[in-house]
Amino acid sequence: MSDPYWVSRFEKATLTRGRPKLETPKVSTTIRFDADVLARFRAGGAGWQSRINDALRQWLSEHASDS
Repeated sequence: MSDPYWVSRFEKATLTRGRPKLETPKVSTTIRFDADVLARFRAGGAGWQSRINDALRQWLSEHASDS
């Protein structure tokens, strides 16, 4: 790494570890669902937890004026 171009590039680089921090990170929690409801979401394959999150978010937006 004695090439001046790369030396200057590495001197300016900032190192960060891990993923970038999210503006609104998700929170780990425990919740109980009826077995048939959970089975329907899991039947869709990978991403079933995100689909539950999306369904809950949609319900909240549709019922926002109820509070």
